[in-house]
Formats: sequence, structure tokens, C-alpha cells
Amino acid sequence: MEAADERHFTVSEHYTISLERHPALAELLHYLLLTHNFSADSAEIQTQVWKQSLATQGWQQKIRNTIMRLRDFFPYTIAPIIVHADKVSLFREAIDIVPTRTEGLGTEEEALRLLSHGPMSSIDLAHRLKISAATAKRVLKRLADDKAVCVTKQGRNVFYQVTDGDSGQTSRP
Repeated sequence: MEAADERHFTVSEHYTISLERHPALAELLHYLLLTHNFSADSAEIQTQVWKQSLATQGWQQKIRNTIMRLRDFFPYTIAPIIVHADKVSLFREAIDIVPTRTEGLGTEEEALRLLSHGPMSSIDLAHRLKISAATAKRVLKRLADDKAVCVTKQGRNVFYQVTDGDSGQTSRP
């Protein structure tokens, strides 16, 4: 699945899905495409995507209904979106997702935006930013030298995440 523009999505490089008359559904898909793991909490969708209060009555049901409506727009493929344990996610295990980038942001700013959602490896970041692994490592080294990100090692795996500005402590997503 790939975002063709603000209101159109392409599935399997063949089917075009138009959400021209449903901007809220398109905004939800774009938001999920911009997150580092293609998922968000229901509360995050309510406040960040739709800019509505959590005090609004029935907002959880509204999200469930939205997911059902969104699934109806993708008739030729497996449902691209799932809900599990209060988390809404693109079904990346079943569909190929082409991530989008925020317009106007450079590579370093986009890397910081993605890392602010949670830790990522350099390979994951390279895939999300559509750059080579070597370029991703150079960007991450610059950010680590500037103390914008911290490096953590878990076994043989190295992960990067955003640090709190002056304290040097790891931020919590």
C-alpha cells in the first residue's frame, strides 16, 4: 500500500483506492503511514488525528466504526488495518507498505521524528527513509555526536532513540 496523494492510495501497484469523499479516513491512513511502526493507540488517534477530546462520549466506538468503513474501501486485498488491544495498526505482516515522508523535512529531521516514537535500528531507519544503510549510519552518527539521539545495545543489536535535550536521559515514547 502506498499513498499516491492526499486522498488516494495504491494497493499492489494496481488498485487505486479513492478516499476523496472521506477525508477523516485518509488522514488516519496518512498518520499511520508516518508513525515508525505503522500503529497508534486509539487515544492518540482521537487527539492527534481528529483533534478531539478523550472526554467525548463514544469515541472508542467511533474508531471501531471508522476501521470497519476503511476496510470496505479495500475490496481486492486483505484488510489493511487491524485493531488489537486498543492499538490501531496497518497490517504490515500481510501487506507491503511503502512509507511516506513528511514534506519539507530533511533527512536528519525526519530521522528524529521517527525516533521520537520509539527506538529503531539503523537498518529499519534506512528502510523507512528510503536511503542506504551507510547513509542512515552516517546520519545517526551525526545525531549521536550532537547528543540528539542515544545509542543502546541489546545483545548484538544496536538501537537509536531520541534523548531529552539537556539531561542526556532517554525519552519515553
